[in-house]
Amino acid sequence: AAVQMLRAWLVLLALFEFIEIVKPWEPFEANSIMGAVDPTGQSEVLPHTDVVHRLWSFLIALLAFVRIAAAVDVYSPTMQCLNGVVHATEAGVFSLEFYVYRTSYEGKFPILVVVLVNAGLFCAWAAVVTDRAGRSSLAAKSK
Repeated sequence: AAVQMLRAWLVLLALFEFIEIVKPWEPFEANSIMGAVDPTGQSEVLPHTDVVHRLWSFLIALLAFVRIAAAVDVYSPTMQCLNGVVHATEAGVFSLEFYVYRTSYEGKFPILVVVLVNAGLFCAWAAVVTDRAGRSSLAAKSK
């Protein structure tokens, strides 16, 4: 049951990313703290161009594909380690933007919490799967 829930969570997260990809690129909104902020929450350093939208969509697509691949093969140490590393990196970057660079993420603290929980969950699952694979490999060698 836990593995099915993990798969469902990964697929749900991937669907959210695909929604972000197909969503129209909206004009900047005024923000009293940071000036112009685009729909992704990035500051005015990123220009509002089709190139930026395509690059952002590409990055989000990679994240979604890693999630789908991890959902397909939940017992692969390689896939789960990749998923854990990708989500730990996402958590690190999102935390830097939120706390260090003070990018305007008004009302986005719950998203940061989900990103951090996901990173912990996926890294923990990667450790479990890798440990199981190592133990079964050692048991097979000792026979």
